[in-house]
Amino acid sequence: MTAPVSVVTPFYNTAELLAECIESVLPQTFDAFEYLLVDNCSTDGSGALAELYAARDPRLRVVRNDRLLPQVPNYNRALTLVSPGCRWVKVVQADDALYPRCLAEMLALAEAHPSIGVVSSYRIMGNLVLPSPGPARGTTFMTGRQARRTSLLDEMYLFGSPTTTLVRADLVAGRVPFYAEGRYFEDAEVIYELLRGADFGFVHQILSFTREQPGSTWDVMVANGARRLSSLTQVVRYGREVLSAEEHDRLLAASLDRYHRLLARGWLARRGPDFWRFHEKGVADIGLTIDRRAVARAGAAEVLEAASGPFQLSRGLGRFVRRLRGLRGPKV
Repeated sequence: MTAPVSVVTPFYNTAELLAECIESVLPQTFDAFEYLLVDNCSTDGSGALAELYAARDPRLRVVRNDRLLPQVPNYNRALTLVSPGCRWVKVVQADDALYPRCLAEMLALAEAHPSIGVVSSYRIMGNLVLPSPGPARGTTFMTGRQARRTSLLDEMYLFGSPTTTLVRADLVAGRVPFYAEGRYFEDAEVIYELLRGADFGFVHQILSFTREQPGSTWDVMVANGARRLSSLTQVVRYGREVLSAEEHDRLLAASLDRYHRLLARGWLARRGPDFWRFHEKGVADIGLTIDRRAVARAGAAEVLEAASGPFQLSRGLGRFVRRLRGLRGPKV
């Protein structure tokens, strides 16, 4: 008989962390699951390690890709391997971990509300508990529209990372590829899109751990200002679906203001080409371009706010004028 939950860990050269990940899944208090370990042509012994665990536990199945795939296509392929008949899918990234009651608590909430398609919870990321703040203590069920409104209006990112969520299997099977390829924030966007036709559950417990990896793709993106770009992207892509015209316009204006401030700080700090290429692609994905006049205005505001006296103000404005003369390239 097919297990009701499929846990999926795609991995590539994560031998030093993979055992911790696997060992966080195996002792789950809800133990009726299959565990797919999808090896993306690892060369560091990760595949052999996964095979050792699979030899000891029949719930585990190791699949090796025929060729090396980029990260998101690798995740998409892994999700196509979920056994037919599974009702829920739980991605656990290879450098992350679950706490023992993760599956049990998420399933209990999900099965109490058949319209739920996505369940999330609190997580530890580095030394932080997220989301912070979270939903009101009694709020465990939201309509999909409510969840998306809350995430946008309150800047309360309810959905976490792929390791944080449990997704109904029919929703996973209905999207091929599951994650959009070639975008920066595909894991957030897929949840916004699933919640167009499904409801949302939130467990008020810490159920997963997301590792912060210096030098990782996400770490580099954060250093380039990914959080502000992500917020703007979600407002542009999904705001009109769940917000009134007034709410949308107000939120978009605020998001653009914060985003231009970010770009202005990057400009004043003389961030290099990689910073600007990152943002040029990000805004192009949502049909915008970088508006250098708006960035210049934001830069002037940054200088004026930072100045604490006439001498500092004069120096700051001088630097600003020199930078303005040299501003090139990048309209948002």
